Amino acid sequence: MSQRRAFPIQDDHLHLIVEAANRAALAGRMRGLLTSLARRLNRLWGRAGRVFERFHEHALRFPREVPNAIRYVLGNPLHHGLVMEREVVRDPCSSGAWFDGSAGGHEPRSLDARAPIARARLCLLTLGWRRRGLLALAT
Repeated sequence: MSQRRAFPIQDDHLHLIVEAANRAALAGRMRGLLTSLARRLNRLWGRAGRVFERFHEHALRFPREVPNAIRYVLGNPLHHGLVMEREVVRDPCSSGAWFDGSAGGHEPRSLDARAPIARARLCLLTLGWRRRGLLALAT
């Protein structure tokens, strides 16, 4: 299986690893995602107005950057004290349960139509980073 895009959600921010053809495509898709999320959250909260202030992007250009980004993104709830170490790949507000690049005996969920993530397509997220081996994530 190939690595899938990753995300964890915290109380006040979220991290995403996504693929995009270029910066303009990423900006457009992020604008659409944030607008959709803001509308839904405002409806849920019974309010109106701005929900998200901004998004920060960092383009991963080299295979060695990808494992670091995956560890950072999937480990962010641990960093913020929201989960315990053994729960990193089981966090219900994270895509860690679908991560198939863990060296720690974690059996990933299958990627079906209900999965909140999509299979990666570009070499950096599919094979490039795996040349260095699987990642040691807490299980």
